[in-house]
Amino acid sequence: MYISYNLVVALASLVLVAGGCTTSQYTSHSPVTNDRDSREERELASADYRQEREQASAGYRHLSVYEIHDLPHMSILEKKRWGFIGHSTINHHYELKSIKGEDVVIDHATGLMWFPGTSKDKFRLVSRSRVQKSEYWFKKFRQTRYAGFNDWRMPTVEEAASLLEKSKNNAGLYIDPVFSGHNKIWTSDLDTTRERWRVNFKKGSVHTYVYELFYAYRPVRSITFPLAKEVEERKGFSSGTGFFVSNNGHILTNYHIVENATTITIKDISGNSYDAKYLKGDSANDVALLKIESNTKPLNILLYSDVEKGSEVFTLGFPLANLQGLEQKATFGRVNALSGSEDDVRFLQIDVPLQPGNSGGPLFNHTGSVVGITTSTLNQINTLKQSGMLPQNVNYAVKIGYIVPILRGITTVQNERLMKKPFTDLIKENESSVVMVIAK
Repeated sequence: MYISYNLVVALASLVLVAGGCTTSQYTSHSPVTNDRDSREERELASADYRQEREQASAGYRHLSVYEIHDLPHMSILEKKRWGFIGHSTINHHYELKSIKGEDVVIDHATGLMWFPGTSKDKFRLVSRSRVQKSEYWFKKFRQTRYAGFNDWRMPTVEEAASLLEKSKNNAGLYIDPVFSGHNKIWTSDLDTTRERWRVNFKKGSVHTYVYELFYAYRPVRSITFPLAKEVEERKGFSSGTGFFVSNNGHILTNYHIVENATTITIKDISGNSYDAKYLKGDSANDVALLKIESNTKPLNILLYSDVEKGSEVFTLGFPLANLQGLEQKATFGRVNALSGSEDDVRFLQIDVPLQPGNSGGPLFNHTGSVVGITTSTLNQINTLKQSGMLPQNVNYAVKIGYIVPILRGITTVQNERLMKKPFTDLIKENESSVVMVIAK
């Protein structure tokens, strides 16, 4: 939920194989019958649980109201000091499924699987103890392996806001009728005052003020779906590009480069090599987070900011390194469309020339800020078979808004409004932060 992040590929539709029959009725569901009994209270007080909660909380991003106003794919009707009133501009493709006898909603537009209802109870997160109890509900929900999965989580604020519909078409709520349950839900994100961001489907609002504190949970998980891709593999290894996002060695790249790798090596433009550790990945958005033990210079990540159609962009990377050599290459172009293959809103279509090895590279705007990650190109052979013509520079990058979740917990991510500079200056300033990724 990447950005990621994930050379030659043809984007395909989501595919999810699941058993069972589709049902049309959805009800609120709570796998936890009573979170107040003494046994659970003792568990909540345990050192192990406190440590787990603290680790989870450390991954929450503190989003200002300004950043909330800049959420991608939102139509903001009214800005407020506490958030905004508006709706999502994503053309959702919801699918109702029953997996192992339990109902889920799959959104093929975002690569998310939703619990169709909400928690039976609403929670009032006004104290540490109440937060512990409510988060313990979520822990228990995962333990039930609803629909066979144990990776259910709270939605980020951008994920929850994506459900806001333009009109009230669900019993007076701004949400699709495929969903049921309470009309107010919590998110995993905090604001700068440590209040938690929430979404109100009755009002069509995203907000963080201190009243109306009883909200429910709507669990979500990222789903894995196959991209019709051709991973560049030569004699058992693949290579691509990555870039630093912190000053202590964190690297973003495409998930498909490091998927199933046993060893990952990073090479910088000075020829230095480092062993990298895989931290986490988002296969749905084709992004992965790696780390090396070194002091590094991060690129500026322009969080929650979309580029415009026609904007000038460029990338740095290591295309066809086995043929062209190890020197870092710069390629330039424009944003052609604000969606990818089959109108996939997670991607930008760009005419920046991309070759195998460019995958995972940063897509820069005219200020040198990263606005996406290069990930794929339209498969020329398949396009020729279907249309009788070869495509010309039809390439794709994952939008930065879909990469943000994997950066949570990295406190040194750079996010500044920079000034426009000549591309030659931007290349010199940023080339040392772009590296080759070799996975075996």
